[in-house]
Amino acid sequence: MHLLIPFACAQDPQAHAALKGLKLPHLAQLIARMVRGPVDAADIQTLTPPHERILAHVFGLISELTVNDGLIPSAAWSLAQSGQNPGQHAWAQITPCHWTVNSDHIVMSDPADLQLQESESRILLGAMKPYFDEDGIVLQYAAPDRWLARSELFRTLPTA
Repeated sequence: MHLLIPFACAQDPQAHAALKGLKLPHLAQLIARMVRGPVDAADIQTLTPPHERILAHVFGLISELTVNDGLIPSAAWSLAQSGQNPGQHAWAQITPCHWTVNSDHIVMSDPADLQLQESESRILLGAMKPYFDEDGIVLQYAAPDRWLARSELFRTLPTA
């Protein structure tokens, strides 16, 4: 069994200072029973968060934790886990979301705020499909908040 807590490691000196005074006997007992796994020493400001790199390593998607940043084949893995064959294609995950474009900045709202239902998501996917088709990207519905996209463009395109 693996226990992974995303973003649980705090590198900030203030976080370390706050932790020094805490008494957490139950956590200490749990940690004492655990075996340390691979250490992720990559920069925390990468496209691929540390917990995604660790999961990719555990699931055999990458052999080293310092793999090309943003190029972990998680969309292909997700497709295979759903029982579909990703083949040798390059895949990406597309998350429908709302963007507010201002004159000096762009804000992306939390995708969950859309609360898309399956029917709405499929309609939106149909409306967006021609734009993706123009660039040779094939869209495929996976869930209301997640579409899969297939294109050779993704093989070497680092993404977050």
